[in-house]
Amino acid sequence: MKSRQIRMSSKGQIVVPREVREKRGWRDGTTLEVVDTPRGVILRSASAPEASSVDALVGCIPYRGPKHTVAEMDRAVLAEARRRGAR
Repeated sequence: MKSRQIRMSSKGQIVVPREVREKRGWRDGTTLEVVDTPRGVILRSASAPEASSVDALVGCIPYRGPKHTVAEMDRAVLAEARRRGAR
């Protein structure tokens, strides 16, 4: 990994070198995550948090249709798996 020195402004701002932005595909408005570790600071693209349960995902995608029970959803998933040839 190539190392470069950059200078921080009085407002705490830094400029990520163009080559790095282009390589990473970071454009105006890209959300980045700053991670403070014992060995230094990591700057990386922010990603959706990993969900550890279905409860963590509730409400992440708006749904305006009729409500369904868990049993109805289980039947629908099983029917689709059978349609696709899953065993």
